[in-house]
Amino acid sequence: MKLNKGILLGGLFLALLASGAVYFLNFNNQEPAVRNISSNKSERCVSVIDERKLLSGDIIFQESKSRQSKTIQKVTGSRWSHMGIVVYRKSSWQVLEAVQPVKITPLQNWIKRGKNCDFVVKRLKENLFKTEAELREEIMAKFKKYKGKSYDLLFQPGDDKIYCSELVEKIYARMGVSLGEWVPIGSLDLSSPEFEKLKNTRFKKIAKRQSKGIDEVFEQDYKSKLIVTPISIFKDKQLACIMGCSF
Repeated sequence: MKLNKGILLGGLFLALLASGAVYFLNFNNQEPAVRNISSNKSERCVSVIDERKLLSGDIIFQESKSRQSKTIQKVTGSRWSHMGIVVYRKSSWQVLEAVQPVKITPLQNWIKRGKNCDFVVKRLKENLFKTEAELREEIMAKFKKYKGKSYDLLFQPGDDKIYCSELVEKIYARMGVSLGEWVPIGSLDLSSPEFEKLKNTRFKKIAKRQSKGIDEVFEQDYKSKLIVTPISIFKDKQLACIMGCSF
């Protein structure tokens, strides 16, 4: 009986230690690794992201609900109209993105902004650095050049203003990796009513300032300019799919 009582006491002691360890882990890591993400009730939008699978530097895509999203989808022939780079900083997952202005957004909030909360995560197959921490630091250093800049409504290749896929391409390009393809705007599908409406809205002031027609300004000054689209990066063979691969 003494032996059995000793075993029972020992087991109880170990159980107490284990529960204390679990409490300690939960106290220091209160956010669950597998997270349910839901938006407002009217959209009934629920998604699940396994944060254990994420690494800083992952590239995330979504179908934006912005006013220009439908135009981007028509022009590029792709569902995915917005994208950003995932990083782990300040004890949470966040997304570097080019909206108005270029900024850092909590991952949960970023996913909620997308249609149905759907997303795809892709990752560069090549390891650029020995550790994830080194990659994160390098990405954040490159991001500083663009943080706070205005969103580029005309999708031009300069650095004064930035659009979403351009931000991702340029950050990786500055680390020696060329993602996607820069193509002339005129090579995209510009036949949709959505694009015509966007063109007339965004080039109206420029045309008036130059005393030209909107079509004339676009043909002469913008149609040959190069653009990198979300779908061209999405399809880049240097990337492997990590999450959302069934879409």
